[in-house]
Amino acid sequence: MDAIFAKGIYEEILIISSEELQNEMWLNADSKLVSSYAEVMCSLYDDNLFEEFVNYGCIKLSFNESLIKNLRKLNILLKLFKNTGYQHKFDENIINDKNWLSIIKVAKKIIKNWLNKFRNDYLLSFYNGN
Repeated sequence: MDAIFAKGIYEEILIISSEELQNEMWLNADSKLVSSYAEVMCSLYDDNLFEEFVNYGCIKLSFNESLIKNLRKLNILLKLFKNTGYQHKFDENIINDKNWLSIIKVAKKIIKNWLNKFRNDYLLSFYNGN
């Protein structure tokens, strides 16, 4: 069951790690890919149980210490960001927020080191037009 969550979490962190995907999905009304900051957070935390995954699932799936550390850091940063009043911001403001830019950096590290067997390339293939 954790492997299924891992693939969903990967996809949401991929969105968080990419300003290009955020611009395409959150701001482009003509895009085939539609999402928002709120949808990403709901999917990450509600659908894919990110917090439980960070605390238990990634350990059970033998993620390395560095990756686990970055997942924990991302969880903390996302919680702090939520507490800064994000709900009163438009997606465009979130993308340009200096705190969000710090979150993007951590997410990039996670994506770079994510285990291949727990990747989900559907979003990338769709985005790249395949």
